[in-house]
Amino acid sequence: MTGLPCVAFLGPEGTYSHQAAHELFSDAARYAPKHTITDTFEALSSGAQFALLPWENSIHGIVIDAIDLLRHESVGNSIRICGEKTIGVQHCLLVRKGVKLAEVKTVLSHEQALGQCAGYLSKHLSHATRMKVPSTALAAERVSAGEGDDAWCAAIASSMTVALYPGLEVVGTGIQAVQDNFTRFVLLSTSDEVSLRGPPAEQSYPQAVVRFSFPQAAILSLVDILTVFRDGSGCSISRIDRRPSADGGPFDDVYFIVLRGPKPHAGSIPGFNPLSIYLDNVMVRLRIMLNQHASKPVVLGTW
Repeated sequence: MTGLPCVAFLGPEGTYSHQAAHELFSDAARYAPKHTITDTFEALSSGAQFALLPWENSIHGIVIDAIDLLRHESVGNSIRICGEKTIGVQHCLLVRKGVKLAEVKTVLSHEQALGQCAGYLSKHLSHATRMKVPSTALAAERVSAGEGDDAWCAAIASSMTVALYPGLEVVGTGIQAVQDNFTRFVLLSTSDEVSLRGPPAEQSYPQAVVRFSFPQAAILSLVDILTVFRDGSGCSISRIDRRPSADGGPFDDVYFIVLRGPKPHAGSIPGFNPLSIYLDNVMVRLRIMLNQHASKPVVLGTW
């Protein structure tokens, strides 16, 4: 086992992050559960070869803690995005065996899960307060332990946690507002050699993420910059995210552009990657355009 790569994920065992990591690596990795998303990222600096971060949810949107970590200067340099994984999310309401819904005082879960199940909670547990914890599995673990007031808490987590933490029972299944609920995870690595159990290449589009920033006072506008990404290669922008710059002036922003290349098909030329060629051209033009504003655009990773 010691020769296997170490994969850090948002723990404890039983989180959706754990499920996604296992679907990517199966038994070809060692798993290191971490207390927070930040701890998961920082594990890359203390021996882990991979870190899996929840990036966005189809109902609740972007995971702020995760995307803010992508502002770090190490991402795109010593750390690269090398893949992603999307899994279906089925939230369950868990209590200690014998506890009635009317007796529940507090509902514990990750903020994303609380948001996704807000309608159910308002209807069935309007009397209970809602408390954010770092992960869904930690919520289940606390309810299972039943220490102090936690004995009268409920947890929103996956059904797999019932097998991991004793004394729990499921009192509600599929309690999220939208049944087609998916979470997308991004995989970070300190190695250029990556072996995943992900979907076959023919089922996925090649992708890349570019990060750049420019001061609010710049003459350039975002519309000006986006013209750089327009050409006839078949590559396109699939999403744009904006966050406050970590090291800029007040109200300066950093942008994350997710690019998608054409889907490979049976007639594709082996070894020919239109996205790679497109990305090289885009980065040259982007560096020229942003040079006067002391901004250095960075490719955070391709997969």
